Amino acid sequence: MRKIVNLILLAFLSMNFCATAQKVVNHEPICTFDCKECRKLKEKYRKEHGITKAEADRIAKENAAKRAKQEKLDAELDSMLNIDYSKGFVDIAKEYVYVDPLVWNDDEVIVTPIDTLKSVFRTSKSTTGGDTRYLHKEINDSYKENDVYLYFNTTNGVPDPIRFVVHYYADDAVDFEKLIFTINNKTFEYVPKSVNRTRDGIYYAENIDVAFGPEQKDLVAALAHGYYAHMSLYSKKVSHRIFFNKKHLDHFKRTYELYRLMGGTMDK
Repeated sequence: MRKIVNLILLAFLSMNFCATAQKVVNHEPICTFDCKECRKLKEKYRKEHGITKAEADRIAKENAAKRAKQEKLDAELDSMLNIDYSKGFVDIAKEYVYVDPLVWNDDEVIVTPIDTLKSVFRTSKSTTGGDTRYLHKEINDSYKENDVYLYFNTTNGVPDPIRFVVHYYADDAVDFEKLIFTINNKTFEYVPKSVNRTRDGIYYAENIDVAFGPEQKDLVAALAHGYYAHMSLYSKKVSHRIFFNKKHLDHFKRTYELYRLMGGTMDK
């Protein structure tokens, strides 16, 4: 309706403005139509306001530009008001479905080039199944190094289930039976079937090196995508918390990415 009214008003002003010289209010519109009456009106305006012809022409062009801009805005507004947004919102909702990064996603796209990833891993003969072990170069796998990391073995170039390692070495035993993870805003638990416990003089060593299965695939994805994470070694008598630093998180992420790019699925 407003658009029709605007068109009627524009037609009315176009016919009448050229026929009669109208009083200029607030130094505003100068007719920009190139007709005899318009030229007279423009000249009258120029003389009344003591400006040059060039200045009058400039003002006329500016006013024409302002009107054109306003008409464009009005047209865009009318167009927006006439859109049926109900279908659009449904389409947008379908297109931007939230994907939780802390959940394993079979369709995830890994953008890091595989050659870049392979350059930060060292390979060696596997001792726990498969034929080749892939371990991040920055990881020291000695049981005397307190560390938590992922690695994987391959068989004929295909990754076996990703493996999870915990090395605890200290002068106080924890005798942990369960691992409790806090990653971003989620909590995960893992109960290893067994823990290797040994003594080294006054030190206690507690270690696990386990193959994660389908039940732990979300935990692996969370470790790879977490920005804040810690893990507690939990026993009936004590709980020992380990905060994962930037290097921990980077090692998790890079191992996960290479594992996925080489075809690792964790479906077995």
